[in-house]
Amino acid sequence: MGAFDRVFDHLVYVKEKKTGTGVIEIHIANGSKNFTEFLVHSGTPFPLSDPDTGYFLCAAAKNNEYDLIYIKTKSTGTGKIELHRLSAASGYKGFTKQLGTAFDVSEGNNGTFLFYGGLLYFVKYRNTGSGKVELHRCGYRDDSYSKVDISWVTGFSPDEASHGTWCMGGLTGGAESLHLIKTSNTGSGKIEIHTWSGPRSGISIEETGFNIGEGWNGTFHMGSHSELYFVKSANMGSGKIEVHCCNALGDFPWSKRYQNIDHRVSAYPGSDAAEGKFLIVKSTSRA
Repeated sequence: MGAFDRVFDHLVYVKEKKTGTGVIEIHIANGSKNFTEFLVHSGTPFPLSDPDTGYFLCAAAKNNEYDLIYIKTKSTGTGKIELHRLSAASGYKGFTKQLGTAFDVSEGNNGTFLFYGGLLYFVKYRNTGSGKVELHRCGYRDDSYSKVDISWVTGFSPDEASHGTWCMGGLTGGAESLHLIKTSNTGSGKIEIHTWSGPRSGISIEETGFNIGEGWNGTFHMGSHSELYFVKSANMGSGKIEVHCCNALGDFPWSKRYQNIDHRVSAYPGSDAAEGKFLIVKSTSRA
């Protein structure tokens, strides 16, 4: 079974430069249509200057809609890291959240922020008191995101942060799983997935079918069911943005995972890569 036989996650493009509307735009290509048809083309209230003071994420909402999240990490009015959630239900005109979070704005240079399952996670890999990568969470039973409800010391060394991309995964062993998609300095010569699944676990390592050189040609993302997506935006044979995916299942129960790669050519022209960022939105993730 191919990776796309069971996957319906969507490809989001946040256009940050040279937009026709003069503001940040969101475009969503439908995964169930092989990324060749669009669910959304919309301008937003965000000015084109906003990528200078933060970054955009995307989250599944209700009714198969996808909210745009802006994490502001510099020049905030509150003195805190801010979360701005723009509602798809409003046609990307209105916000459901605009607030300062539990994290001081000075933390913006100490790690990266992830939004998963309606919760805000801070992956701290600089200036940690523990000497390890730390994972801090806010938003659990707290719509104000005003307090850190739990903090973990992971098994990752801080220097690993320069070798890949951080992603959140499902609840395992009492803690959310933190994945490092390692795109350089791997022992196998392949893209690897390193996973920490809680204080009682070590770090598991899985070798994928992607060659290590692909780390320079695009971005890697985890999908709804732990699939690994590669959004290829450089050196594409098709001239279009390509989506390559391997699922978390092998051909047989005893075979290695993440080895079989399926390929799709999206509707996005290759030139879009220089004017924004691509995200995979988990179509079955919690809001």
